[in-house]
Amino acid sequence: MTDIAALAALAELVDGLSSSGALAPDWRAAFLAVPRHLFVPDLVWRDPGDGCGPQPVRRAEQPQAWLEIVYRDEPVITQINDGDSTAPHTLYTSSTSMPSIVAEMLTALRAEPGMNVLEIGTGTGWNTALLAHRLGGQHVTSVEIDPHLSAHAQKALADAGYSAVTVLTSDGALGHPPRAPYDRVISTACVYQVPYPWITQTRPGD
Repeated sequence: MTDIAALAALAELVDGLSSSGALAPDWRAAFLAVPRHLFVPDLVWRDPGDGCGPQPVRRAEQPQAWLEIVYRDEPVITQINDGDSTAPHTLYTSSTSMPSIVAEMLTALRAEPGMNVLEIGTGTGWNTALLAHRLGGQHVTSVEIDPHLSAHAQKALADAGYSAVTVLTSDGALGHPPRAPYDRVISTACVYQVPYPWITQTRPGD
């Protein structure tokens, strides 16, 4: 896999998101500047839907297949069973979200440069980097409960030039009071109801 191939795949993805209307013009520059492949782990899983369960795809062994998975407008499975290879059942415990969904969520967030944003669920760090590119890394606080995911995201963010982001390994339901108030809160983690700390840590207003 070459940098040229990766950047070509990135440009094709961004053009597709723009033409479909999923990607707002305000976010186009961020998507072009933050390649998804810099954040996706070298080992991902693909579920062929044949009943055999997820199959590993390793970047070192299948670089073209790995790149194609990364730049499809689909979610990418990045962890199963919380990283426990001995677990008797297969559960998808982390993924990087479908790019069109990421674009739509960021548009709905209505965040502007200079706003302080709390992100719940750092995951791979790709969404975090998109926020940092547009808003400034010093304005982004991201919380990840899984220490392995948090460590991966912190390294990926630093390697991509976004070390100013604050990434915390903690329970996202608690938010992060020391950096409150936040102008916006975005969650890539599933919750059954909005945790009250997110409300109390958000600045009143539009």
